[in-house]
Amino acid sequence: MFYSGFLLVKQGQYEAALPKLIEAAQLRPDAAVVWFELGKVLDNLQRYEEAVASFDKALELEANDCDILRHLAFALMMLGRHEEAIDYFDKALQINPNDAGVYYNKACIYALRSDVELSLENLRRAIELEPERYRELAKTDAVFDGIRGDVRFQELLLG
Repeated sequence: MFYSGFLLVKQGQYEAALPKLIEAAQLRPDAAVVWFELGKVLDNLQRYEEAVASFDKALELEANDCDILRHLAFALMMLGRHEEAIDYFDKALQINPNDAGVYYNKACIYALRSDVELSLENLRRAIELEPERYRELAKTDAVFDGIRGDVRFQELLLG
C-alpha cells in the first residue's frame, strides 16, 4: 500500500494516494515515514488539521526529524497557529541551522504579525542561504505586502 501511495504522490495524484496511505498507516502504525507521507498528502489537499495529527504521529516515532518538524510547523502556520509554528520551526533549526525554507516561513509569520524586525531578520537569513529562490519568492509573496514599502525590505530584494 505504502509504495503505491508513494508513487501516486510523486505523480501529484494526492486524492488517489490518500486512501492507500491511510491504509498503510493502519497496517504500519509504527512507521514514521508512513505518517509523514500521509501528512504531506493531507497538507497538499489543504486538510491542515488532519495533516497536523499525522505529523504529530510521525514526530512521536521520530522526535528529531527536521523534515517532520518543518512540515508540522508549516501546517500549523496555515492554521494560523503561529506561536506553535514558530516553536516547531525553531526546533527544526536546532537540527539544521541552514534550512532556508524555515527562515523564510518564519519571516512570513512575522510579516503577518506586523513584526517587521523579526520578519526582515529571518528573510535576510533565508536570502543569505538561497539568494535566488527566496529573493524571487519574496518579490511576489502577498504575505509581505504590509512591509513591502520598508526600505530595508526593498534593499534585501535588490541584493
